[in-house]
Amino acid sequence: MHNILCISIDCMFFMNSMKFMPDPEKTEAALLDPAKDYGHRFTEVVSYLVATGWKERVKGSHHIFTKTGFPFLINLQPEKNGKAKAYQIRQVRKAIEQFKK
Repeated sequence: MHNILCISIDCMFFMNSMKFMPDPEKTEAALLDPAKDYGHRFTEVVSYLVATGWKERVKGSHHIFTKTGFPFLINLQPEKNGKAKAYQIRQVRKAIEQFKK
């Protein structure tokens, strides 16, 4: 962990939230595994996309991601249980694979 001196409550909240930041490499490995399409937390997928340079805009429950040099967008919506929808995970996987080419 980092050596940071926290004085305010906001800083303490930030420090506590840092512990739960998903590792982008582990998240990417899980996203590339078709057997795990139904098990991804929505917030983890969003955090991964933002951490890897995708620009996010939100309109209602739709989280729309774009990236320079990528010809189309990714549209994600959370399910009621907080998970990402499986067909949208397949779209994210396809985008990751195409962008790495």
